[in-house]
Amino acid sequence: MKKLSYIILLIVAMMGGFHAQTNAARPEADGRTIPEAVIGKFKADYPNMQPVWSMDGRNYRAEFTDADKGHAVAYDIAGITIYREEQSPPGSYPAAIDNYFKSRSPNKKFEVWSSMDKSGMQSYYAKQGAEIFWFDKKGNAKNISKSNP
Repeated sequence: MKKLSYIILLIVAMMGGFHAQTNAARPEADGRTIPEAVIGKFKADYPNMQPVWSMDGRNYRAEFTDADKGHAVAYDIAGITIYREEQSPPGSYPAAIDNYFKSRSPNKKFEVWSSMDKSGMQSYYAKQGAEIFWFDKKGNAKNISKSNP
């Protein structure tokens, strides 16, 4: 009887260890386990990328670098793409954005990203210090917000 109890205890311990390993391997975003639908969609979209996950409101955001260019994509809980963002090198976005910064703050650096929402609406944003500047697809300024430190 002792031997049978020992075997059962050993099996339960092994199952518990396997369960812990499985959970540890599942990526998390800000302490929340990422749903399989989200992980599967990301792997299908970007099979060779290793993202850094975070939460953007209720959406799961994956950030990664590919060919020295930053990317971000957000999915809802079902794995539906909410938006995609890509770091935009000079010349790949409307000249109106450069003109905006040249007239506003000519000596300060800025970084431009393109953003496309799930409906296909293209926009741009630029980070300069703690401020984020939003532009429409033609490069016209829309609004300014403060980023969280």
